[in-house]
Amino acid sequence: KTSPARDWMEMVDCSTATPLAMYEHKHWGVHAAITENSYGKGKAMYLGTLFGEETLIEAFKHFFGEQTNEFAAEYPVVVKRGVNALGENIIFLMNYSDDTQSVTCQTGSFKKLYDDTAVNVGDVITLKPWDFVILYRAVLL
Repeated sequence: KTSPARDWMEMVDCSTATPLAMYEHKHWGVHAAITENSYGKGKAMYLGTLFGEETLIEAFKHFFGEQTNEFAAEYPVVVKRGVNALGENIIFLMNYSDDTQSVTCQTGSFKKLYDDTAVNVGDVITLKPWDFVILYRAVLL
């Protein structure tokens, strides 16, 4: 795929990093647009230019892997994830609006933290204005 480099372009030459995408400038030549490098126990990505949204999304998918969206939600509903002290995966569904919003569970099995109500694939959670729900992943024994 190609995407025009725009707004700024750094002249990145890789010594230890792996170039993931390149740009070509008629005066500056060819340079890395996106690089990946080991850092400590992890890795880092560097963007050397600004480009189209599709290219950025592809770069993030490469770097972070495909993300699983457990809930069909878009703003004003915000989905946040975390891990509690017990090591359990926690999901926060937050409605940042004055209107009631609904989200549908697309994958997985969860329980609502405050009453242990089960939430499974196809279930709809209704969020009142400025409301939130905290879920944890149900463990099947």
